[in-house]
Amino acid sequence: MERTEVTLHCQSCGRKFTLAQFEYDEMLANDMSRPIFCCNSCALHGWDPAQVGFARFRHENAQKN
Repeated sequence: MERTEVTLHCQSCGRKFTLAQFEYDEMLANDMSRPIFCCNSCALHGWDPAQVGFARFRHENAQKN
């Protein structure tokens, strides 16, 4: 059986990370509005829209170079 993964952006630091499809489905089934973070430290820091936007911008520019 092939493990399916989902690529997400952390809602605290903006980094891309992968999560197993079944874990993602469980999280959505429990609470669809709950933010998903890449690690415990980001979960403790909380949701930061400005940081996410800046991190995405930084990662996109790094890929262009």
